[in-house]
Amino acid sequence: MFGHKIEVHHMDGRVDKKKGWYSSKAISELWRDDVEYLEILFTDV
Repeated sequence: MFGHKIEVHHMDGRVDKKKGWYSSKAISELWRDDVEYLEILFTDV
């Protein structure tokens, strides 16, 4: 299973550093209207 450590970058310049590991499905659920992009920092295989 893959786990991703991510940062959520918002349109207004805020960055949320998420603690823990997220699956691809969980990452897609973090994507909201105010999210510009998600940066994957680390990938655990």
